[in-house]
Amino acid sequence: MPNLADLVKINDNNIADIDGISDVAKASELLNKMETIAASNGTDHKYLKQVGQSSSAFRGVNSGVTKTTSTDTLVTLNLKVWDASFDADVALAKGYKGGDVDGYLLRETKRSLEGAVYALESQVVAGTDTNGFAGLTADTSMVVVANNGLDTGDTGYATATDTGVTQIATYLIRTAEDGVAVVLGNDGNIAVDAEDPQVVRISDSNGSYPAYYVPALGWASLQQGGKYDVAKVVTSAKMPLTDDLIAEAEAKFKAGKKPNLIVTGSTAKQQLRESRTAVNTVGAPAPIVTESFGIPVVETEAL
Repeated sequence: MPNLADLVKINDNNIADIDGISDVAKASELLNKMETIAASNGTDHKYLKQVGQSSSAFRGVNSGVTKTTSTDTLVTLNLKVWDASFDADVALAKGYKGGDVDGYLLRETKRSLEGAVYALESQVVAGTDTNGFAGLTADTSMVVVANNGLDTGDTGYATATDTGVTQIATYLIRTAEDGVAVVLGNDGNIAVDAEDPQVVRISDSNGSYPAYYVPALGWASLQQGGKYDVAKVVTSAKMPLTDDLIAEAEAKFKAGKKPNLIVTGSTAKQQLRESRTAVNTVGAPAPIVTESFGIPVVETEAL
């Protein structure tokens, strides 16, 4: 399964071959466990999203049968500009390790690209930047499993529509070329012009100063997959995440296309660990959560 580190390139060069920034794409554990694909057409991407399942049945000889076909929606994604451009004060650059301007700009390029990777992870999960693409949270067709507890009328319990509590979301996804996938435009290329940077004038409240400007631009989006590729588990402080809830959500997926990744935040991950401590036979604290029923659990700061 190709991931971000496999697909992303800098100026058409494989990032793994570039000294100094070869590990940038590995900054996000989540993105390196998710399928990453190239857009179907430059900076646009089209795919069929399944929203309904087909049915089949046995029939007698010379006897008809009622059958429904699967339902798909053609989705067109207009990829968004993934911008890691930066400027650097000329004085700082020329004062770096004996005037090694190239070395300074390489260091800043790496830092800027790492920041861009974190921003991409946040967008994939939560779609927090209004100028970016829709993330997992925007998928309204997904299955939702809620920890309703015993008293669904108590606003302290999380339900799929409860607005009386702070909801905590955990996602089970099937990441694959035909499922949930990160989409990169222009075959994953990020155009970085650090070898011959322009000197520009930067203005602030004190006046202006000269700076090297380094453009670093790519294109990205999220293929949300079909109705049966994502499930959301809703929990709260009173009704925490448990393996039982994860199993309930896993059961909503179709046989042969089960989830292969669980995406959660630190709060829900800790809830899950504590639930395991409460039921283990020796009473010792349960280890840090890395999986549930063999499905890897990945933590993100976006949840």
